[in-house]
Amino acid sequence: MLNDTLGWVCGLRGTLLKTTDAGVNWQSVDIGYPNISYWAIDFLDEKLGVITLGNGSILKTTDGGENWTTIQTGTTNALYCLDIIDSLHIVAAGAWYQVAYTSDGGTTWILNNELPFDANAIQFTDTSTGYAVGGESTQISKTTNNGANWFGIDGGGEWGIQLLQDGTGYTVGQNVKIYKRTNGLENWKKLILNEDWSDVFFINENKGFIISGNLGSGLYKTEDGGISYEKVDGAPIGHDLLFLDSLTGFIGGNKIYKTTNGGITWYTTTGSAGAVKIFFVNKTLGWAVGGGNIYKTTDGGENWFTQIQATDGFTSIFFVDSLNGWATSRYIWQTTNGGGNWIQRADVQLYFSRDIYFTSIDTGFVTVDLGGHDLYKTTNGGVSWQRETRIETAYSIHTFPNKYHWISNGWSTGQVWETINNGINWTEISGNLPAIFGQFHAPIEYIGFAVSGYGLVLRYEDTSYVPVELISFKGKIENEKITLSWQTASELNNRGFQIEKSFDKENWFSIGFIEGKGTSTKINNYSFTDNNIITGAQYYRLRQVDHNEQHKFSDILEVIGNSMVTFQLYPSYPNPFNSSTVILYQVPHTSFINISLYNITGEKIIEIVNEEKSQGLHKELFQSSLLPSGIYFVRMTTNSGFYSVNKITLIK
Repeated sequence: MLNDTLGWVCGLRGTLLKTTDAGVNWQSVDIGYPNISYWAIDFLDEKLGVITLGNGSILKTTDGGENWTTIQTGTTNALYCLDIIDSLHIVAAGAWYQVAYTSDGGTTWILNNELPFDANAIQFTDTSTGYAVGGESTQISKTTNNGANWFGIDGGGEWGIQLLQDGTGYTVGQNVKIYKRTNGLENWKKLILNEDWSDVFFINENKGFIISGNLGSGLYKTEDGGISYEKVDGAPIGHDLLFLDSLTGFIGGNKIYKTTNGGITWYTTTGSAGAVKIFFVNKTLGWAVGGGNIYKTTDGGENWFTQIQATDGFTSIFFVDSLNGWATSRYIWQTTNGGGNWIQRADVQLYFSRDIYFTSIDTGFVTVDLGGHDLYKTTNGGVSWQRETRIETAYSIHTFPNKYHWISNGWSTGQVWETINNGINWTEISGNLPAIFGQFHAPIEYIGFAVSGYGLVLRYEDTSYVPVELISFKGKIENEKITLSWQTASELNNRGFQIEKSFDKENWFSIGFIEGKGTSTKINNYSFTDNNIITGAQYYRLRQVDHNEQHKFSDILEVIGNSMVTFQLYPSYPNPFNSSTVILYQVPHTSFINISLYNITGEKIIEIVNEEKSQGLHKELFQSSLLPSGIYFVRMTTNSGFYSVNKITLIK
């Protein structure tokens, strides 16, 4: 469009159209080349215009399209794009990397094939500096010498480029790629993040990363729960993404890369040829699979060594503990000694396994490609497997913080199933998911993030999840007792509260349990009475436990006691114990105390205390180097008739 009303369109097989009423009507203009495609058209003003042809020549008009002159550029390659810089300088580009440049209005042309791609769009900012996009390039090409030489700059866009006088620029390309630059600087930024994402990992609800294995893409970071993303400069591309904590993370790509500063910078570890899956059982001990290799690290991923090389490529790996692990390939592979030996389970007729997950030594799940994507379960440590017929397609397995809560997804179907009790029950949560659902990660029980093959980043929210919300936790002394009270605003799956006590805020023991309300959205009030108080500080906390054995602690509550009312033998800690345990007891006034240890048959083993003790709280360290493993009893008696017994367990 040259103004509000005048415009031109050109196209295949000699198509040339003109409008003088802002596109309401178009009239055909016949120049005389019905069998040659008109690839691009550009006007400097209402008079001077140029069309590039499929045979390498151009058509030029100086009278607004009334007459057109054919000009030979010297090439027979199709010229797909052009830019009229001024009345003398014109540049065109197209097939076979061809660039044609004139500085005398088209009388003579300089040709070269220096572009790295077949150009689809080209534009110059002055007579020497220009930009081009085309092919399937992950870069924008730039020249500063009239197109004689070109070099790549970060950006992309295969089909169009537009540079404005204020320094703003845009490129567009396949798969909704739009890049923008500002202030005339080569800081092209992708406006729509729609790469073919490989993996996703969120450290918490707000901070997370997504990664692509495509050249020109890489690692992106969000600090606002996925509302916006910024590219991490200098980070590698990759297939697998894992963080052990907020600072330490890994990328599996053509190498295994590591960060120790929260993803700001990354460096190459040694010993591997890359990985598609990385797994750690703790911060130092981990494994990875890549190609036909299984790698192991014992120093937090700094160095990797090969445990096995197989013909078939490995796809996933999982360890129940430091010894028992599984890997997927054409066959299922198993180790019981930390990977010192791997056994190819050819006896298990599950071929082309894709992903594997175990919640215990005995119970595990594997996805298998047997003409479809199926989920199989074992309850006897992999001796036998049964197909989960309630799941139609299963490609990958992704867990929540609660190991019994996980999802299984199909790949091309977009179907996703969720279980909150380790596969006993299933719920399909596919909804309006896209057909290609890829990787998933959930930093908390009710929020997760997924990436798909369409370049989408998806956010999962379980709106039915109501975490236990503690409003208050208080304690007061009354009638020489301590009454604890607390209040919840809402509860989900809450089994109850373990009340724990300490005298130093480091060593805790349980003094009672109060059942919860399960799932509730109303305010609930709870209380507990501790009859054993001492003079001075004592500390309390609540250990909230749900029905899946997940737990979390309340803040610590301090209560200052001013009286001592009774003798008390507190639970020993730790219990069970290995070499030593602490025996804690309370004396209200100076008394003769006997504390002895008995075995399970009632035989006295040793006297731990047999003397007069003053008023106060006392600790005795009991060491057990000469005793065998077993159950023992700690008995406390006084000269005033007090008697109490606690059970302890020694494990060597």
